[in-house]
Amino acid sequence: YGNTYLNVARGRVGWNPPANIQVECLLDLSYWPYDTQTCGIDIGSWSKGGDDISLRTNNSTELFLGMYKQGFRYWNIIGTSIRTARYDIGNGKWYPIVHVSITLKRNSDTFGHTIIIPAVVVCVMTLLQFLLPVTNSRRLTVGCCSALITTLMLIYLANTIPPLGSKMPIIVKFFGQVLLMEVIILIVVCVTLCLATSSPSLAPPERLMTILTGPLSVVLRLDLSQSQKAKRSMDNDDCEVLEATA
Repeated sequence: YGNTYLNVARGRVGWNPPANIQVECLLDLSYWPYDTQTCGIDIGSWSKGGDDISLRTNNSTELFLGMYKQGFRYWNIIGTSIRTARYDIGNGKWYPIVHVSITLKRNSDTFGHTIIIPAVVVCVMTLLQFLLPVTNSRRLTVGCCSALITTLMLIYLANTIPPLGSKMPIIVKFFGQVLLMEVIILIVVCVTLCLATSSPSLAPPERLMTILTGPLSVVLRLDLSQSQKAKRSMDNDDCEVLEATA
């Protein structure tokens, strides 16, 4: 009879459609640019229920990493998982779903030089202001340069970080708090520079003396008795000089 073939229908259908699926993930950018994100994709049939088709997986993750080259893209895949699930709509009806989970890690080699090094430089310049003499006007120059660098870094981060994040990155909080601290330091430097370079005979403002000699002096533990005694002795000396000249 020659070669005889017997076709047996088992109900299996193989379908390998080409697809380019784009999904949006809720990103946790707390540790940007060294963050790790996990995105999930649900694939299923909305026209055929669980009584008509059955979706199964081979529980293999190598399928997703086979043609992917690590290190040549913005993200590196560090793990995947596949599982089947059911979407119940009530009345005993449900739809089969295949849930694909992909864990990605940002390729942050470049950000290590553009983010971390400026942060260290800003910290050093901020501390450098306290090492310079009080009467040195270069403290203002260093403080202004540090504030300018911090402002430019905040602008750079605002244009680089994606807007879909659910949490503010720690690096943004760092530069924001550093900028606020630098403004306060500049104010303190200006005040101390004025006090250090002003004439010794210039008396402090009357309102400031009223505040310092009041209850605040007890809280700040200011010993104003010596200064008051010195002022009284100076007044007595002035009176004696006037009497002698008279």
